[in-house]
Amino acid sequence: EGHPNSGFHAYSDPPPLRHRVFSAIASHPFRVDATILTKKRAYQQVRTSNLRFWKTNWYYHLRHVAPRVATKQDELMGVSASIETKMSPADVRSALTDVVEQVAPCQNRHAHVWPAHADLGLQLADYCSWAIARKREQGKTDYYDLIKGKIKSEYVLF
Repeated sequence: EGHPNSGFHAYSDPPPLRHRVFSAIASHPFRVDATILTKKRAYQQVRTSNLRFWKTNWYYHLRHVAPRVATKQDELMGVSASIETKMSPADVRSALTDVVEQVAPCQNRHAHVWPAHADLGLQLADYCSWAIARKREQGKTDYYDLIKGKIKSEYVLF
């Protein structure tokens, strides 16, 4: 099930599949920290380019989360899904690497950019962010309620 070349996507998966995915992931230990960023509400200097917008989002997200989940002895891997814009994958990876190096408390840290369908963690992030956005934008909490015990923070930027 899911999409053969694109994995699972909460927005486009049919409701029965979506419910099964949420039920399955809710039974596993994981942590969700969300940084909510609306482009039209961002400061003008953040909206100068898509790369700047994403880099700002990663910076504030990881500045908040990294010290809570990692110590100097840990290994931290920042992973972003490939962003379908005019940005080159190399530019995206460079921006993410820069942010991870600035905020990660670890000596051993890495940044990667992968297609979302290639990584279950990115698909998990897609599902969780979709549920959080649906709750915030539409007031619908049915899927959010299935994972709310996993959500440790929701930080609204701008």
